[in-house]
Amino acid sequence: MRKVLITTVTLDYGGAERVAVNLANEISKKKFQVTLLVLKSNGPLDQLVFEKVNLVHLHIKRLKFGLWTCYKFLKDYSPDIVISNMRNANIVVGVFAKFFGFERVVLREATTFTGLDGYSWLKRFLYLKFLSFAYSSSRSIISNSSYTAKELERLKIAPSEKVTVIGNPVIEKDQFLKDKEKRVVHKWLNDKHLEVILYVGRLHAVKNLKNLILAFQAVNILRPNLRLILLGEGDEKSSLSEIIIKNKLKNKVDIVPFTDNPLPFYKHCSAFVLASKWEGFGNVLVEAIGCGAPVIVNNCPGGAVELAQKSSLYKITNSNDIKQFSFDIEQFLMKLNGRRQPKGVCDFFIENYNSTIIAEQYLVTLGLNKNSGDKNCH
Repeated sequence: MRKVLITTVTLDYGGAERVAVNLANEISKKKFQVTLLVLKSNGPLDQLVFEKVNLVHLHIKRLKFGLWTCYKFLKDYSPDIVISNMRNANIVVGVFAKFFGFERVVLREATTFTGLDGYSWLKRFLYLKFLSFAYSSSRSIISNSSYTAKELERLKIAPSEKVTVIGNPVIEKDQFLKDKEKRVVHKWLNDKHLEVILYVGRLHAVKNLKNLILAFQAVNILRPNLRLILLGEGDEKSSLSEIIIKNKLKNKVDIVPFTDNPLPFYKHCSAFVLASKWEGFGNVLVEAIGCGAPVIVNNCPGGAVELAQKSSLYKITNSNDIKQFSFDIEQFLMKLNGRRQPKGVCDFFIENYNSTIIAEQYLVTLGLNKNSGDKNCH
């Protein structure tokens, strides 16, 4: 039985982390021995890993000081197939693959390269050269959006013929259909007299939530029954709370701790808003649209706009311009008049981004028979 190693940096709440868990779980259903290697410490998503998946934490605090630990593990475990899930892990796996000669290596590029814009010219040049060297070890590079696939070629990290676009394995279909029907616990979502716009995800500066709150404040003047829920956790929580208090929005904006089942929030909100400065894919958009929520998305680098445009009820906005952002939210809500995504759209997202189908696409990219771990498969 072939040994498949899937690597990720953490198992904290996050899109890339959830992708690693879903891939490991799905591939473990095939005839493979699957290990999920987490470079850092335990996280809340540990509990979602199937028992048949061998879960290993290396407890590395800083990656550059943990290279020897990674080297020892890879040498001792000696996997046949490696799927690396996040850029920092990709660099480690790509470099070590030069020495170990793994049978098959696939590196997944999970986000855009917009974050490099703040680098100096020299640092950016050296970083891209190093990425190109590390990524050259892989059989294939999986990009989760067409936008990032084009960036990989434009920045000369990988040639286009080596890049395959595969969406994220966001949905476990049977569980998704059950979870979205569960009772919603937030009082605003149970009040038929209120409209609620929703954000789900990390409370991080790149998510542009300060502008979302300020845009909401402007819309709320025209729509006094409108409320905003921010569902998530992160290092911006304190500063966002200060903005809410300073602008006297404590009874209008609620920051809710992350929950294992956000689906009822999507199902009962009036619209879902993603204001990110950039977004690799947008797992939360798949969940939101799959639950029927209309979506408002910032016109940002990455896969979010591409996803939104596959739905029926969406608005592309500019979250960096608060006046335009607030105008677009208000106009979109007015035109919606309570409508939801059509059932056909919901079904499309549930079917096309479910873990089983995406895991099979990964196996095909690896050149493996999707139904077997036999060494003779092609």
